[in-house]
Amino acid sequence: MNKKAKSRLSLAFDISGIALIIVAIVVVKLSTHPLVEILGGVLATIGFGLITGAKYV
Repeated sequence: MNKKAKSRLSLAFDISGIALIIVAIVVVKLSTHPLVEILGGVLATIGFGLITGAKYV
């Protein structure tokens, strides 16, 4: 994989991670059930993992 493709893939991981974190924040803010808040936490964790993993692509 060339450098340009790696750069684009890394950017895609960053954008999708940020989007998941934003979705998680909205879900937690609008939730009324504790299980939904747990789901928001899982989404945020996956988002942070994507952002962290983008460095190693």
